[in-house]
Amino acid sequence: MIHKLEKLALSAVLVAGLVSITSAKETELKTKTEIGYMNSTGNSEVSTGSVLFDAEKIIDKHTIKTHYEWYYSEEDGTENKNKMMAKLNYLYEVSKKFSFDYIVQGEKDKKSGFDYKIFTGPGVHYKVIDEKENPHKLSIGANIVVERDKPDYLDAETYTAFLANEQYSWDFSKNIKFTQDLSYRTDVSDTDIFNVTANFGLENKMNKYFSLGLNYKIDYTNTVLPGIENTDKIFTASLIFTY
Repeated sequence: MIHKLEKLALSAVLVAGLVSITSAKETELKTKTEIGYMNSTGNSEVSTGSVLFDAEKIIDKHTIKTHYEWYYSEEDGTENKNKMMAKLNYLYEVSKKFSFDYIVQGEKDKKSGFDYKIFTGPGVHYKVIDEKENPHKLSIGANIVVERDKPDYLDAETYTAFLANEQYSWDFSKNIKFTQDLSYRTDVSDTDIFNVTANFGLENKMNKYFSLGLNYKIDYTNTVLPGIENTDKIFTASLIFTY
């Protein structure tokens, strides 16, 4: 059952995406879709799938970014991963490098022991390296958010958290690009409770629209429910479509 908070977060992302697509004509629109699938039969039957979607729209000093990811796998008919995350970022440009930021993010992982996690709050974003002629791009950000977590079979908890993130990319040839996305989130009142995620990607551009991609994601939570692993690792190979 999808709870009201999850519906609200997902609706916000979808509405923002629609607004970004249908707003003023004189804007930049960038989208990126990654799809991965694998099916293996023999001694065991294994199926895995993944979908990642990004969209960005710039309207004058306003930028709207949406991100969605979903991972699924099953072995011999038994589901062993079903993980979803949706995120919306709104940024207002104060200067060429500095922006105010507002984030809404919702997560659902059936194997984590939590029914859902959702957080929202304001922050700042700074472009450390952003020159067009430079193959390296680096930006950092920080937010103070209100987070609400709902463990399975327990009441939901609401608390204030601090979120820090970093995005880096390197175009080390005309067709090959490396990307890195790091984030750290902790309970302000108890810093022993924290989550760290790291995403590493490699893209090989085949033509204007299509690329091949490799992604490795590490999701670490230091305090977990009994029977749950601290670290979740996901490796995917995908076909990427951009326009």
